[in-house]
Amino acid sequence: MEKMLALMVMVVMVVVWPHVVVTDSNLWVGIEEPSGFDSSQGTVKNIPNIRSQAQCAMRASMTPSSYMFQYNGGDCVLYDKKEDSQGQYKLPDNTNTAPMLYTRLHNVCIDGNNVYEEGDEMTDVDCRQRRCTNRTLEPVILAPGLPCRSPFVEYDDGCFYLPQTEMTWCDARKYCVGLGGDLAYGPTFESLHQFLVANANKGVWVGAKSRKWLDGRVLPDTDRGGEYPWFTDEPNSGPKACVKAPRHRDYFLVDKNCNIELRFVCQLV
Repeated sequence: MEKMLALMVMVVMVVVWPHVVVTDSNLWVGIEEPSGFDSSQGTVKNIPNIRSQAQCAMRASMTPSSYMFQYNGGDCVLYDKKEDSQGQYKLPDNTNTAPMLYTRLHNVCIDGNNVYEEGDEMTDVDCRQRRCTNRTLEPVILAPGLPCRSPFVEYDDGCFYLPQTEMTWCDARKYCVGLGGDLAYGPTFESLHQFLVANANKGVWVGAKSRKWLDGRVLPDTDRGGEYPWFTDEPNSGPKACVKAPRHRDYFLVDKNCNIELRFVCQLV
C-alpha cells in the first residue's frame, strides 16, 4: 500500500503552461551531458534555441519517438527510452521510475521550432500576420468589409493609401495590415495601375510576391500584356522576389529584392 501511494505521488501532473501538462515520468530531471549516456539506455536528440521548458514539452509531445525530455539553458533534449522490463519508466540518471505517461498538448500551433498558444500571433514567410486558432495558424484579417475611411481614399473600385515613407516589402506589409488592410493588389491590376499613375510620384511596392498577388492570383510571365502585366523582360529576379511598380516603367511591374526600402501603397481589404 505504501509503495502504491509513493507511486501515485510520483505521477502527479504539474501544469507549467496553460495548455501543456508535464508529468514526473516524462520529465528527465538529470543535468548530465546527453553524449554521456550509454546507447543501450536509449538515444537522445538535442534541439537548441528553445525558449522555455513548456515549449520543450510541446516539442516532445509532437515528436513520436520522444518519451522523455530535458530542458536546460535553451537546449531541449528529447529521449526515446520508453519503459524498462517491468513496464516502468527509468530516467537516465536512475533517480526515478514510474508508469509510462505522456506529455499532453492542447490547442497550440507548431511552426518549425516555434510553438504558439491559442490566440498567439506570428508573422509568416510572406510577412502576413497569422493567429493560432484551433491548432491552425490562420491569417489575421482586420476590419473586413468596412467602408473606405481615412487615411484611405476611394478610387475606382478600391480604397488606397500612399504613405510618405520607405520600408522593406515585409515591413510595408506589416504597416498596411496594422491599418486594417494589406499591400495593394487592387480588385484588378487596371484599378491599381490607374491609381498609381494619378497619385504616385515614385516607384512603390505592391501586394505581390513570388509571382502571385497576395490574394492568390498568379502573375503570368507576360511582356506588358494581359490583365496583370509585367514590364518588358520581367520578371527576372528569381521566384521569391517581391514586386514593385516603378515610375520610370510607367508603373508596370518589375520584381526586386524584398529588402530594398521603397515607398508602398496600401489597400483596405
